Amino acid sequence: DVPCKMRVELSDGSTIDDADVVIVADGSRSRLREALLGDSEKLNFLNTAGIIGESKFDLETESVPAEIDRRHGMLMGKGCSVYISHESPETIIWSISFPASSPRHATDVLHDNIEESIGSALCREALEVGKDIPEPFATLVRHSLTDKMRLLSFFDKYPHRSSMDGRVIYIGDSTHPVSPYAGSGANMAIVDGLHLAKFLCSPAFKSLSSAASAFDDEMVPRTSDVVTQQRKTINMANGCKNVVSVALRNAFFHGIGIMIRNPKPIKRITIAS
Repeated sequence: DVPCKMRVELSDGSTIDDADVVIVADGSRSRLREALLGDSEKLNFLNTAGIIGESKFDLETESVPAEIDRRHGMLMGKGCSVYISHESPETIIWSISFPASSPRHATDVLHDNIEESIGSALCREALEVGKDIPEPFATLVRHSLTDKMRLLSFFDKYPHRSSMDGRVIYIGDSTHPVSPYAGSGANMAIVDGLHLAKFLCSPAFKSLSSAASAFDDEMVPRTSDVVTQQRKTINMANGCKNVVSVALRNAFFHGIGIMIRNPKPIKRITIAS
């Protein structure tokens, strides 16, 4: 059912003149999505910002905080939360997220260093925002490389379907970008590719448009659930600001942690009076 070929012009001036289908996978700020769909598929600001740092420890003269082992983990305070990843014996990546009324100016070019004054200011802001976060958070911030600090604003979007009668198919962050709280952005993109290949290669579909439609029918509900759940996670992680809500939230995540570390079937849960 391909009456004509797709013509794609690349940024280096070259062209591809014989494409049957274009698969869009150029990230959350997809230029192709913007060009083809315009404002109908804009990103949604999650009223959340994050500061990311890279902590370095000189293992010859000091040790990594005893509270940290070689696993990932979270620390939570009033109105904010911290994620910690022990990347190497001497390197720890951390991020603190918190409510924001509007998008912050991002310093999210991961491979470029920033001015030391900006990095130092971000460290001070992280300490202020996370003043209720227990150790080792303050120690991690004080050991952060100021030229590696990053400031991000969190966005997401519910997935959309293919366009141009199935000739343009969107996968990954180009159709369902999520915040780090989803914890599965890369996984969803991999599953998208796997399922799309299955539909395109299946003899059950006699046309590209029918295969693209079948892919959309599977992808949209699957990834919509993730978008919805990560919004709930953000509200739970950063929306608790009084003693009672903080205690209930921490107890919930502590229980989840126990189940992850001890993955045995639960036979019965009882609540003592």
